[in-house]
Amino acid sequence: MIEKYSMLVLYLTILVIISIIASKRVNNIKGYITGNKTLGYWVAAFSAQTTGESAWLLLGVTGMGAMVGYSAYWVVVGELFGVHEVKTDRKLVSIPLQRLLHARNT
Repeated sequence: MIEKYSMLVLYLTILVIISIIASKRVNNIKGYITGNKTLGYWVAAFSAQTTGESAWLLLGVTGMGAMVGYSAYWVVVGELFGVHEVKTDRKLVSIPLQRLLHARNT
C-alpha cells in the first residue's frame, strides 16, 4: 500500500515541478492560450484527435474487446482511418488556421 501512495506523491511532485517550469515561460493570458505561438501545427492536430478518443479508446474499446471478443477488431480499422484524419486535419485545418492567426497577430 505504501508503494501506491509513494508513486502518487512522486507523480504529483513531477506535475508541480513541470507546472513551475512552464509558468515561468508564460507572461500573460494571451501567451497561455496560444502557447506563445511556439507550438507547431502538428500539436493542434494531435490534440484534437486525442481529445476525442482518449477515454473511449482506453476504457470503452478495451471493455468491448473483453466482452465481444474478436469481432471487436473493426475498431482497429476505425482507428487507422482516425490516424489518416490527423494528416488530413493538419493539411486542411491546422496550417490555414495558423497562417490566419499570424496574419491577424492574435
